[in-house]
Amino acid sequence: MWPTTVQNFLFVNRGNGKFEEIGLMAEVAYSEDGRPRSGMGVDSANFNGDSWSDLFVANVDQEKFSIYQNNKDETFRDQAMTTGVGQATLLLSRWGLKFFDFDNDGAMDFFLANGLPTTWLRSTSKSESSNSTASELLTEAA
Repeated sequence: MWPTTVQNFLFVNRGNGKFEEIGLMAEVAYSEDGRPRSGMGVDSANFNGDSWSDLFVANVDQEKFSIYQNNKDETFRDQAMTTGVGQATLLLSRWGLKFFDFDNDGAMDFFLANGLPTTWLRSTSKSESSNSTASELLTEAA
């Protein structure tokens, strides 16, 4: 029987056609409690406005999605719980996702898709001191 979860991988382009897998060192391979994440979809964007690409990862059932803030040293910190994404996505299993500014307010929003219903996470506020963003889960039957 195949395992249902495996660690996430992160490949860095080192140039000259060489890629290095750094998921474990970058702290994106496993959850904070050491469980494999099984990322099912990923997008990158400058989520917190620091000019570095952050990661948005959809994980398999019973795992919260991840918002990995780039630490600017090839490591990342999962901000899913501080942004509200973790609690909102804990029981979801999605494959397609995208960072984008849905409401043109200058803050990155998230689109999650996998069949019905269509689910949106919209940024609702931003704390300037911590760069954390509260989110709300919006669900519409298509």
